[in-house]
Amino acid sequence: MRQSNGICYKNDVQVVEIHARRFDDKHEPRVEITVTQRGKV
Repeated sequence: MRQSNGICYKNDVQVVEIHARRFDDKHEPRVEITVTQRGKV
């Protein structure tokens, strides 16, 4: 989470919920991140 500080959000204390899944793709290794804003900022 700390790697996204200042990029996806100001501070990781703003993150209140995380849904994570792992997929192993040997042909196209990658990281996919989706950030969704909910409520007031």
